[in-house]
Amino acid sequence: MKRIFTLLLLSLPCFVSYAQSVTEVVQVINDSSNIAAASIDTTVSAENPVSTTIAEAPSVVITAGPQVSEGMVKPDIAANELYKKNIIKLNVTSLLFNNYNITYERAIRRKMTLSVGYRFMPKSALNDVPLLKKGIEIADEAGAFDDSEDFNIKEDMSKMFMSNNAFTGELRFYTGKKVGARGFYVSLYGRYTDMRFDYDYEYEGETQTYAMPISIQTKGYGGGVMLGAQWLIAKRVTFDWNIVGGHFGKMTGTANGTSDLRDMPMAERRDLEEEIESLGEVGNKRYLEATVTDNGVNAKANGPFAGLRAGFTLGVAF
Repeated sequence: MKRIFTLLLLSLPCFVSYAQSVTEVVQVINDSSNIAAASIDTTVSAENPVSTTIAEAPSVVITAGPQVSEGMVKPDIAANELYKKNIIKLNVTSLLFNNYNITYERAIRRKMTLSVGYRFMPKSALNDVPLLKKGIEIADEAGAFDDSEDFNIKEDMSKMFMSNNAFTGELRFYTGKKVGARGFYVSLYGRYTDMRFDYDYEYEGETQTYAMPISIQTKGYGGGVMLGAQWLIAKRVTFDWNIVGGHFGKMTGTANGTSDLRDMPMAERRDLEEEIESLGEVGNKRYLEATVTDNGVNAKANGPFAGLRAGFTLGVAF
């Protein structure tokens, strides 16, 4: 049986060629003889009638590939296209702020991804941050620090040290016909951040100057929206442009400064409290409350938290 089936398959092209040849011959006969139908009736005898009829053969249609009948849905070829579902990215813009930001992105649907990111900034003086340092040099060359008050700002930045950590979770929706994490996107994200500032503060009273190192620690969380675009610029290299994004949330924090203030008059203590609390003023509302004691300053912050996102990242897809 297997051999017969094999012979049938091998003879199929010959059968198709033969059917085509017969059809061409019949067509020539019809054109020359003007015969309306190809039909032959032969009667051998009245007792044993034999009727032979050559009728038009049914048409044979041969097509390649699977047939789709009416009512069936054609398969989505693009949906079955293979694409890389994982990307590990480094934010190159954050390096200008002495930040190291790494993100892992994973495709969960054809045009939808989830990502988690971690940002770390080691303890650094503000005037040593590359972008801020360059800005200070340009401003200094332009004479922006000629005024004594402006020069104090420059000096204060050299006394302030900053470090931070941040975790970001993000859900992205991509546009475009190409599958995977490519094209323009809109994302929803949440962020938790932990920042620390150390500042060698000096308060000038009427009779003396008080040295007061202050340590500030804040924690904030919020959510936001971002627009951007991502491309696969090489076989495994991605370029992600965070066009613009913003988040809003809540932040809490504490500030502590240790110093011997037993000789500070009450009027100067109130002035010091006022000066510190004014740093946390937004509009007509203050979100920072300070208390001055004989041992120094204590302050608590509880208020809104806002931030912006923009930059470029390079990644490896796999």
